[in-house]
Amino acid sequence: MTAAPDVWDDAPCGLLFADVDGTIVRANLTVCRWLGYEPAELVGSKRFSELMPMGARVFLQTHWTPLLQMQGSVSEVQLDLLDQQRRRIPMMLSAIRRQRDGVIHDEIALLIATDRKLYERELRAERERAEAATAELAQAQAQLRDANAALSLQHRYKDEFLATLAHELRNPLASMLNVSEILRLRAQATNASDRPAEILVRQIARINRLVDDLLNVAQIGQGKVSLTMAVADIVPTLRDAFDDALPAMQAAGQHATANLPAQPLWARFDQVRLTQIVANLLNNARKYSPVGAAIVLQAGIRDGRIAIEVSDTGIGIAPDQLALVFEKFLQLAPGLDRAQGGLGIGLSLVKGLVELHGGEVTAHSDGAGTGARFTVVLPLLAGPAG
Repeated sequence: MTAAPDVWDDAPCGLLFADVDGTIVRANLTVCRWLGYEPAELVGSKRFSELMPMGARVFLQTHWTPLLQMQGSVSEVQLDLLDQQRRRIPMMLSAIRRQRDGVIHDEIALLIATDRKLYERELRAERERAEAATAELAQAQAQLRDANAALSLQHRYKDEFLATLAHELRNPLASMLNVSEILRLRAQATNASDRPAEILVRQIARINRLVDDLLNVAQIGQGKVSLTMAVADIVPTLRDAFDDALPAMQAAGQHATANLPAQPLWARFDQVRLTQIVANLLNNARKYSPVGAAIVLQAGIRDGRIAIEVSDTGIGIAPDQLALVFEKFLQLAPGLDRAQGGLGIGLSLVKGLVELHGGEVTAHSDGAGTGARFTVVLPLLAGPAG
């Protein structure tokens, strides 16, 4: 019994040591306060049984003492003890029988049962609240899974519909294009004006491109796009895409520039799809830029990867719309009056094709009226053998 006095006396539970005949040989201040005794009134003066009413004494003789003798311990037994005024105090008791220095003692820990019951009730209430919250979370997760499944099904149906629509439109468009070409050639042969036929050819070709984009977006959504990948220098492909888009930008009164490196940038890519990516970005810059705006295509190496950037000084993108620019069928609200038509799928198509190349595309703008910058990042290879 060498415990420090402060640890012993200030323990949060009552502590009693009693010898085998029940005489109390030590009591801490906590149990003395609970029972209303001075330590000297308990230690060496009372037996443990004297602190109990009759029913508890019977239990002490029939259960408590035999258990200590047989197994050397008793755990969490609720009994009433009597304070100095003979008032009952419900207690939760645990005891262990130990031999110290050749002397056997029963070491008893006591807790007021009302405090324990209150703690147990609070613990049970917290557990019930936690279980209810867990059940609500599980229900919410199940609802989210159901909603995601329904949404995925809707997306699949939509992509199937778009693919079917695009396929159905392709044949009549091809026929219309052939007929309009025949009309244009007839007009030339008879020296008549071929302008109506030229307008018809141009507009049908435009519709045909929209249908192709629509089909591509649907195929990406269905996972049906296959790429013809090859290792090559991307710079010539970027230059060709820029040259193809240049007449439309010049016709719109815009200043277009290509800043492409003299050294090769090796990558594994589909030449047709990369051309489509750059063409869509340049077309988007043209649509959302006014007369006199600057449009720049540049490429280089950044952080060990290829970075292809299309920037403009056009209408810009509002902060609340920046995260939405790659969504299907979205056209930026401030640019509707200026944008020259379209289905709002060009940037969505760009994102899908870039990701199929193992890359990523990001958009940046400081806000409306500040222009925009789109950056495509692709893996860089060391050379043709990479």
